Amino acid sequence: MRCIKALGVTLSSELSMSAHVCSILESCSRAVYRLRTLRAHGMQKECLHEVFRSTILARLTYASPAWSGFCSADDIKKLDSFINKSKKSDYCNPKSPPVKQLFAEADTSLFKSVLTNRNHLLYPLLPAVKTQHYDLRTRPHNLTLTRKSCHCDNCNFISRMIFYDVY
Repeated sequence: MRCIKALGVTLSSELSMSAHVCSILESCSRAVYRLRTLRAHGMQKECLHEVFRSTILARLTYASPAWSGFCSADDIKKLDSFINKSKKSDYCNPKSPPVKQLFAEADTSLFKSVLTNRNHLLYPLLPAVKTQHYDLRTRPHNLTLTRKSCHCDNCNFISRMIFYDVY
């Protein structure tokens, strides 16, 4: 398997995110050691939670709309396991959501940004606005649904978000 690191995301030739997840978890484990040092020097629990959120959770969700769709169930399990272990060690806020929810929030935030900003870099990748209007269920967007041509379309950010909650 050949890998390349682009803008902090490790991409493999098989479009697997296992190498990226391992890289992230390795980096986050080193950061947990620094949190342990801060706690040993007397940092309060709430402050540790904030440092965890702003450093480690930020690392876990960095560019997640681009790569989270390609994660396997095993990758998600590894990330959730890391967060749960951090909760047990009291570095992470016990109310912190699971990784899938963090990814969904990042996806939704980016998609809203793309929909509302015609100058956004991803805006030209959106399909055309639908012209026929039926009195059906409301959708979070007014774009036409595109035809999926391969299994990778389920992983692609734009396709994922266009078909999100359309059932």
